[in-house]
Amino acid sequence: LSEFPNTPPSSAECRKASDDLLCLTNSDSIVSPSLYETQHPELLGEKCSSSRYMVFYWQKMGFGAALMSAVAAFRVATHQKRVFLIHAEWGSGFYSGVTNSSLCPNAAAQDAWQCYFEPISSCTVEDALNIAGVKTAEELRRNRELSYWSFGSKIGKISPDTLLKKRVVFIDMYFPWMSKQSKAIRDRMSGFGELISSEHDDLYLGIAMRYIIRLNPPTVKAFRPAIEKEVAKLNNVRASKTISLPIRGADKCGTPVLDDGTLGRSRFESACLPFETYMNAVAAIRKVSVSIDTVIITSEDSRYIKAAKALQEKLSKSDDKLRLVFNDLDEQQGDSRWENLAGSTQHSHAKIIFSMWSTLELQMHATYYVMNCNSHWHQWIRAIRAGGCGYSQPVFFCLDEQNYKSKFFMCTQHNSAGKSALAACQSRSAREI
Repeated sequence: LSEFPNTPPSSAECRKASDDLLCLTNSDSIVSPSLYETQHPELLGEKCSSSRYMVFYWQKMGFGAALMSAVAAFRVATHQKRVFLIHAEWGSGFYSGVTNSSLCPNAAAQDAWQCYFEPISSCTVEDALNIAGVKTAEELRRNRELSYWSFGSKIGKISPDTLLKKRVVFIDMYFPWMSKQSKAIRDRMSGFGELISSEHDDLYLGIAMRYIIRLNPPTVKAFRPAIEKEVAKLNNVRASKTISLPIRGADKCGTPVLDDGTLGRSRFESACLPFETYMNAVAAIRKVSVSIDTVIITSEDSRYIKAAKALQEKLSKSDDKLRLVFNDLDEQQGDSRWENLAGSTQHSHAKIIFSMWSTLELQMHATYYVMNCNSHWHQWIRAIRAGGCGYSQPVFFCLDEQNYKSKFFMCTQHNSAGKSALAACQSRSAREI
């Protein structure tokens, strides 16, 4: 024991003990060899022309929600020993024109996805289409024998025999399998129930996410210097003394009212908690773990950052040595839905990805997390944290899972039985930013 120091090393010292400063930005990050081999049939002595496929349609929604849905489908594909492929409209909407432009770090990109990320497989969607005997992904999607998709209120269903026997299947649907409603989803989706775990498996999700969103070398080269500078703010900070506040606001939260001002169904998924509530949660954690001296605060909602900066000013004049750390690369774009970002003239594609990535890296350096676990962005952070990133055993405090009488309770569409019930939930716990 005398050979070891009396105090544990800081997170900076742990990072220096390895060859890498960053968990996600390192292009050589370790991912599951089995997932890699499944996605590269040639490594198993097979050919793309003889493989089985699941073609997944990347939905036009927030990146976190789309990624969670993709990972859920990826899980079913690997269970079925299928190569998982992504068919996405990354070349339209917000990402239109991103290839072959100054916005794309990878000059060799063939599509918008490859501007930032490695190809998910050595096989292509075209390989799957050839096997299915169709020319376009739309033809595959419209084939009810091969496609599981939603159109309006109708839900297409694949039989278990189709899942087992067909070489190519197409998935065109949002699957919130990791949500608190996962049992209802499993029961509703014929043929998929036995393939979907009833438990949250953050380790698998984190590893699978890290595989899907591997940055390509040109993007690593473009991103790494600035992200290293951001993470360097934590060089003298121990993860065991750090709380993370990845606050999700903007399009995620709001007041459950209709356009005419009456209470009712809302597009918002949760109520907005004031910044003070988050800091009260920080204070509660500090009462238990008195050594905490750092809080990492990130948000796409500028209102929360403004309130945090005001608090930072007050702290500088007080005896409380609590340190607030911000992401200077955060875009704070507000609404993160692609259809709204498409019309934005203030935020470029690369800056949004850059902001998202730098925030993820910062958030890996805490132990305590105060979150809205109804948010896919927070589920993403949670899963990656459990999937091999970070320097301590994480502790997650889900505001949406608190007792509704608690001062930390957050109303969401899940704990209030749907968006239409948010009004009743809000009336018990009315709060504004």
